[in-house]
Amino acid sequence: MKTIIEDKYIIFLLFSGVVGLFTNIPKEYATYVGTGGWVIIIIDLLLILPPSFAIIWLNKQYEGKIIPEYLVEILGKYIAFPINIIYFIRFFIIVPLMTRALLVMVKSTTLETTPIWPLALVFISCACYAATQGIKSLAYICQFFVLIALAVSSILFFALLSKGGFINLRPFFVKEDIPLYFKESIRNLRIFFGAGVLFVMPFSKKDNKKANIYLLIGYIIITLFYLFVFWGTVAVAGINQTVLFDDIFFIAVRSVEIQNLEILKRLDGLAITAFIFTSLMTVAIDIYGAAVILKYYLEKTKIPKKTTFSFSCIATSIAGFVFCIIIPNTFALKQYLSIAFKMAWLTAFIIPMILFVIVKIKNRISKETSQ
Repeated sequence: MKTIIEDKYIIFLLFSGVVGLFTNIPKEYATYVGTGGWVIIIIDLLLILPPSFAIIWLNKQYEGKIIPEYLVEILGKYIAFPINIIYFIRFFIIVPLMTRALLVMVKSTTLETTPIWPLALVFISCACYAATQGIKSLAYICQFFVLIALAVSSILFFALLSKGGFINLRPFFVKEDIPLYFKESIRNLRIFFGAGVLFVMPFSKKDNKKANIYLLIGYIIITLFYLFVFWGTVAVAGINQTVLFDDIFFIAVRSVEIQNLEILKRLDGLAITAFIFTSLMTVAIDIYGAAVILKYYLEKTKIPKKTTFSFSCIATSIAGFVFCIIIPNTFALKQYLSIAFKMAWLTAFIIPMILFVIVKIKNRISKETSQ
């Protein structure tokens, strides 16, 4: 049986897998429903819970195994192979895209003259090192960085809310927009995608009895994080500016100064720190996810099994670095991100629910046959 992590670490691994590009959240949620964007965030929380619970249930049914292993048992190796490829691509593609998105932000705010490639090399190398340590050590690393990111973000959010205008958050809810809220919640559900990382984390029925509870706690923390990003930005910038700019969160942060913080009265540094930490953990998690799937197939070759995981992490990181630096511009980055979000519908929502139904039916048939 592979390493089984404690239930509490699900919170940090889930947060790392889901939260990354949070700076575009205000515009995404405000574009069509204005100040009612917070309602969509709540609806999205409720929509993402069933497939996420399904993933944990599947992992417990196949104790100590991860998706590339038990997919073969569920669907057979010929059907399992293309699905594993989809998951590998989904994990892999986030590595260069998240890295490039982070570096675009860093270059526009602080390191304007620094080339992309050395920044990408350092960032992906750090994420690769974290991934090679294995799931247990990666969980500890995620805990450390996520707690720091949450602490830093708390300062940002309360500063934004305290300096912003409460009137900018009105109206909170429009009864006539209820159909629109549900329609837009489907479009924006991709902001919550990322629970697919749980597929590459082995569980057991004995050691992970409270996994569902901690999963729910993790999503509640993520939801509160998104709510504060949304409310804080709208409170400062107003709804009209929020829907105009992709980086409105940083625009709002730059417009706020806290005199009592002396050298930290400008909040840019805190915002960049939070963004770097959340992005770093997301990239590390996705390198790990892609590497374990690649490792599963490399073990069937003549490569020594002891070296397959490290080799998989390094190969994934090198390919991610190359892809990152050859992305031509911001428009291409947005196009690739759009593709990644569409794939996430398969990996985080549709496939988990289909697998859940198939295994439920197989268990029912097996039970009836044995009676």
